[in-house]
Amino acid sequence: MNTGLFFVDSFGMTLIRTLTERKASELDYSIRTVPVGARQIARLAGREFEAENIGDPVAQGTHPPLWVRELVAAEVMKPESFAYVDSAGVPATREYLGTRNRGPEELRPEDILFYNGLGDAIGALHEVLHSGLRILMPAPCYPSWAVLEKIRTGKAPLFWHPEPNLGWQPDFDDIRNILNLHEDIGAILLIQPSNPLGLTLNRESMCQMASLARERQLLLISDEIYRSFHDTGTESPCLLEEVSAGIRAISFKGISKEIPWPGGRCGWMEFRGTRQFEDLGNLREVLLKRKMLEVGSTALPQRVLPQLLSHPDYQEWIDGWNFRLGRLRGYAREVFQDLEGIEAVPSSAGFYLSMHLKGQVLGASSLPAGPAQEFLLQRQRFQVPDASLCDQIVALSGICTVPLSGFGGGWQGFRMTLLAEEAVFLSRLGRIAQVLKNRVQASAGTSLAVP
Repeated sequence: MNTGLFFVDSFGMTLIRTLTERKASELDYSIRTVPVGARQIARLAGREFEAENIGDPVAQGTHPPLWVRELVAAEVMKPESFAYVDSAGVPATREYLGTRNRGPEELRPEDILFYNGLGDAIGALHEVLHSGLRILMPAPCYPSWAVLEKIRTGKAPLFWHPEPNLGWQPDFDDIRNILNLHEDIGAILLIQPSNPLGLTLNRESMCQMASLARERQLLLISDEIYRSFHDTGTESPCLLEEVSAGIRAISFKGISKEIPWPGGRCGWMEFRGTRQFEDLGNLREVLLKRKMLEVGSTALPQRVLPQLLSHPDYQEWIDGWNFRLGRLRGYAREVFQDLEGIEAVPSSAGFYLSMHLKGQVLGASSLPAGPAQEFLLQRQRFQVPDASLCDQIVALSGICTVPLSGFGGGWQGFRMTLLAEEAVFLSRLGRIAQVLKNRVQASAGTSLAVP
């Protein structure tokens, strides 16, 4: 007999009927899910779809330089690149990464664990962390962190916010209040530089975060996938390893952006404090044993990694990136500076430009009647305001951006990349700005308040 979640067999035994307790809606990764609807909107509106949703330099036309491809090609010709590697990662590569350590304490090879990209590493950590331990996260936050936190704990994520009145640095009084209210917080997450906002914590803030972790006996986690990218003329981001003395610390790093090799799926964790803190050493060992169940991570990017990062042209490649990113960020500030009700977050690092919506800027639809307008009106019944705005942008320009609400923490706005060729980027900026101007003009008497 079928009774919904359970059924009773012919012997009267009650058996579980469902295959999973999860719902697909719980696993919303906006960066990937938004384009599904956006492509349909562009098609209905007769627009060519232009992806600005994901930080893939290769897809935007920035190909790895020749020296990168030559090193990878040479490594492919070695038979050992087709073999398994140690579960923790290639020993020689882990030893090499220890030599790049900028912190006061030694980074041992055994304190580095390799994964198939940072998403794999984030998932592994959440899989083994205690279900009752909560992580205080930056808002807005990279979706993988926030979504997996909610699934692991069964509770809505807790966030700390960058404060514009404090130079977009954390409000440590607010963070202390959150910690006092939620004694189950056992870790604080930093994304340095942040995604989606492109902000960095200055050295003083990093030191205060470390001091707070030391005082409260917290684990400090830092996602540093964009660590190499900061505008020319600005200081390189202060990394967790530089302030990690005497605390439990884990850094997350990878090569998907700077080489760029996003399809290589190569990331790693760096543990600091395992000799001082038994619980952190145990966490590392649990993660290693879990990795052994998968045998190990992909060999090729690990094996070639030291050659890539030590190549004489590597730093010149990064410097060129940083000059270009800063130049495009400057163009964006000029284009958006006079728009009412919207501000460009003053980013100086990473791959992204985020626009923060303030006040009342969301007016009535300016789409002509037709299939696209009908489709959007149906979707808007279930959307938060910035998601509706992103739909409007793609319908009127073909450009797919990502709503900031998809990153958690209650922010309203949208994120786009800084990866397109300059002429293409300027064209996209102009078209998005025009959509926003039209929306502001259309908002008189019909605007929606942004939370």
